Amino acid sequence: MLDISSNNKEGSVPQNPATLVTESEISGLNKMENSKVVQIFCFIVLGLFVAMTIFVYALVTSKSTQLTNAQSNYDNLLNQLNSDKDLVSVNKLAEKFDNGLSKITSFISGRATWSVFLGEIQKITPPDVVYKSINVAEKTYVVTINGEASSYNSVKMLLANLRVSDKFTAIKLISATQVENIGLMVNFAIEAQVIDKNLTPKS
Repeated sequence: MLDISSNNKEGSVPQNPATLVTESEISGLNKMENSKVVQIFCFIVLGLFVAMTIFVYALVTSKSTQLTNAQSNYDNLLNQLNSDKDLVSVNKLAEKFDNGLSKITSFISGRATWSVFLGEIQKITPPDVVYKSINVAEKTYVVTINGEASSYNSVKMLLANLRVSDKFTAIKLISATQVENIGLMVNFAIEAQVIDKNLTPKS
């Protein structure tokens, strides 16, 4: 009786041991492939993280630059505002100085003008006439003279001198009354328009 199994073994083609792959090797290859996939995934995640970090850094840097520029603009505007305030203060001081100087000049000019005005009145005043008051309307340049004279003739002479003077016009006698119980003393009031406005006292 022939042994078929034996013959089959003997007649079978022998296998090359190098071409034989064990299950453990297949499992190892699978693990290596899985490991590569994990590595690739990790690289992708790491790349995304780095890209996100760079993006966030760039965004923060941009915002910081914008804030720095905004702060610089704010400081410049604040300095300009302070400069404008200083300029306004200087202008106000200059204006006050000009006003003060104008008042001083006006005061000095007024005193000088009064001297000229009174000098002109004195030249045309009779010796027996005494003035009680001289009022000048600043806008109309009308002079009102109140005084006393020893006679009506002195009042008439004063009126005539005022009319002859080239400094006055529109001469008008407002009143002339004799003082009771004093004899010839006459109270009078005369109004005249000043022609030369430089003779008008200034406030």
